[in-house]
Amino acid sequence: MYIIQLPANNFDNERFRNSEWGPEAAASLCEKIRHIKAPFGLTMGDLIDKTSKDTISKVMLEEKLFETWYHGRTVLIGDACHKMLPSAGQGAINAMQDATVLANCINDIKSLTRSNITAALKDYQDQRFQYAKTQFETSKRFAVIMGGQTWPDAVVKLC
Repeated sequence: MYIIQLPANNFDNERFRNSEWGPEAAASLCEKIRHIKAPFGLTMGDLIDKTSKDTISKVMLEEKLFETWYHGRTVLIGDACHKMLPSAGQGAINAMQDATVLANCINDIKSLTRSNITAALKDYQDQRFQYAKTQFETSKRFAVIMGGQTWPDAVVKLC
């Protein structure tokens, strides 16, 4: 696995979509990582050369923690409000915890007025935000460790 941490830029969506997802992007990435060592004394280049070009793709993962999880009667859960890298395995469990807390908050609504619905959604975010933020930060740190850096490099990045 080769992980590149991209800067948090606001990409022009059309330019980003066209430049980062096509076969040219996958080929460009393959060239950048050819030198990286792979298991059994090989390099990534050795593995790339033995792989059919039409089966190579580039996968982009995004990490983001949103400050706002609800508006009006619309509410977000899981990756919609806290996208975590899969390195720490926390995405699915956080989505399930969101769903459980949200269901309890909705169940506790006494009457379906706008203010009661808003209060329930605020209660959901208040209960989940800090925990999700902690898991988000843990996931980021774990990605650095699992990303193939040497231990000294990982420690420097974590500090």
